[in-house]
Amino acid sequence: FSFKLVKTTHVTPVGHISFDYVAQEINTFGNGGVVNGTVIVPTSGTYLITTSVNAITQINILDITLKLNNTDVKNATKGGVLLMSALLFINSGDMISLHSNNSTQSLTTLEVTLIKPDQTV
Repeated sequence: FSFKLVKTTHVTPVGHISFDYVAQEINTFGNGGVVNGTVIVPTSGTYLITTSVNAITQINILDITLKLNNTDVKNATKGGVLLMSALLFINSGDMISLHSNNSTQSLTTLEVTLIKPDQTV
C-alpha cells in the first residue's frame, strides 16, 4: 500500500490541504485509499509518512501539521522548504491528512507507505 498525493496549485488556504491528483497508487487490499485528500489505511501496521512543502516565495514561512484521525501527530514550521516524516503504527481504517496553519502559497506532496503490516515500530 503506497499513495503519493500532489498539490500543484499554489493557493493554500488555512486548514485541510486538498490535493490535485494521486501521482502514485499501489493498493493490493480491497479497502483503503484516498478520499478528498485524506488517506485511509487498509490494514493495521507500520507506515512511513513523508511530506514535502515548497513555498512559492522562499522567504515565506510554512506551518504544516500532520494529523491522524483529525488529531495532531506532528507539526513543523520552516521558511522556504519544509520536509517532514513520521514512522507510525496506524490501525485499519484510520485517516491521515495534512493541514496548513497559515496561508503561505506552496506546492505540496504527501506520501503514505505501508512498511510492515500488523507490526509495531
